[in-house]
Amino acid sequence: MAVPVRFKGVAQAFDQVAARVRVCESSGSEHSPAESLTDLSDLVNSFLERDVQGGDGDKRENEHDDCQSDCSGDSDTRDLLRKILSDLDNDDYRERIHGEAEKACRVIGNRSAPDFKSRLMAQLREKGFDAG
Repeated sequence: MAVPVRFKGVAQAFDQVAARVRVCESSGSEHSPAESLTDLSDLVNSFLERDVQGGDGDKRENEHDDCQSDCSGDSDTRDLLRKILSDLDNDDYRERIHGEAEKACRVIGNRSAPDFKSRLMAQLREKGFDAG
């Protein structure tokens, strides 16, 4: 069965973006080669073809069951995030984080440096914050 024209247009859009992205210089954080962007387009196209053709209903049901088992952990994560965010309502703590982040940015300097974020997190960790 042929893929509808609309889906082919989406695949072409992926190809165009992939071509532009390949020109950009890497920051070194990517773990896959540039060809993976083309692979992504192929993957999306094959997914859309499978969806148009009807695909595997059993496989989708299994994926749904997997999601249900994974979703139980989501409620724990959601509760943890709510607790953390409620703790951030403390203005003194929020101001301390903001102040330390500003100081770290001044120390690091060039915000367009490829390692800016990792250096910022390191500075905040040194100050006792859980910065990822």
